[in-house]
Amino acid sequence: MTPERRRLALRATSMALRARQKQDITPDQPCSVYDLAENVGVEVRFAELPSAEGVYSPGKPVIIVSSLRPPGRQAFTCAHELGHHAYGHGEQFDELVEERGKARRFDPKEFEADCFASALLMPRTAVLKGLGARGWVPKTFSPEQAYTLASWLGVGYRTLISNMQWGMRLLSADQA
Repeated sequence: MTPERRRLALRATSMALRARQKQDITPDQPCSVYDLAENVGVEVRFAELPSAEGVYSPGKPVIIVSSLRPPGRQAFTCAHELGHHAYGHGEQFDELVEERGKARRFDPKEFEADCFASALLMPRTAVLKGLGARGWVPKTFSPEQAYTLASWLGVGYRTLISNMQWGMRLLSADQA
């Protein structure tokens, strides 16, 4: 990770943990992003958005999440859009992840919002508590265990695996 990305990731993590703290959500517990958004005055709506993950509009703050995505992805999208709100990024339209393409250039706003969402929904402390409470360890983590932990946190299976591999360095590439 480049020094710039590391700086942005650390800042986003700190901001997400402060957001949890302001709402009395301890870092070792799952977080309902929908309750959090409501508590900070951001309306969340669901709509059929075939070519988008979500939208953030800052006027009277509103997040629109695609109702066509799985629940874990909806939660992450909402947290991502809430990251745009927290940073004051202004109006955002986030296209489908599959349609973004690997060749697109690095966008610090999108990276920050993703890091914010990961830290908000899957802080390291919560992931480790979820593992420990079940007697699981990353070294022998199974797909079934990953699914259970992802469900407990309210995120998607692949989202958790990716965060445990790249963000937390708890899983090797082979395990992931």
